[in-house]
Amino acid sequence: MSKFTPGYLGSTCERVTMKGLSTLEVSSYLKFCPVTRHIFKGVYAADYIPNLRPYNEAAIVVNTDISTGKGVHWLALYYKNGKLEFFDSFGRGPEYFQPHISKYVRNYPHVEYERTRLQIRDDLMCGYYSIFYILKRSFGISSMDIFNHLQNIENSSERDHFVSEFLTNNILSFKPPGNNG
Repeated sequence: MSKFTPGYLGSTCERVTMKGLSTLEVSSYLKFCPVTRHIFKGVYAADYIPNLRPYNEAAIVVNTDISTGKGVHWLALYYKNGKLEFFDSFGRGPEYFQPHISKYVRNYPHVEYERTRLQIRDDLMCGYYSIFYILKRSFGISSMDIFNHLQNIENSSERDHFVSEFLTNNILSFKPPGNNG
């Protein structure tokens, strides 16, 4: 079974309605997933992004809004061996996100990002794409392979469906210990 196949982690999962994700939801999914919890360092607003250099490998999700805002758009940052990967499902580079995120990224000498737009339909999928990216990188799948696989799904609605199904079947049902609801 491919690491891109829904059900790869073998978990039994409930159906999840696709909606915009909250900070708590994004954090919970990545914090309690056995594959991502060792590298996941949290969810942050654009004006409070932590330094990832102390870690050999780390991943965070960043909202493009500042801490006093309501939230706008989710991004993923993945750091390994001195290289920062910047992931935006709309394919925009870090310079688009002024001033906080662009300034933060300039502090890293080795930054990679892809200008491929994956998400087209609406803003509600950005959290799911960010979780998907971090999950795949946790498996050791290269960013190039992630983008190539998603680009092969030419229809944006089908791509959104693939990402949502993959996450529904693999990660979105993980619940914090002691949460029976």
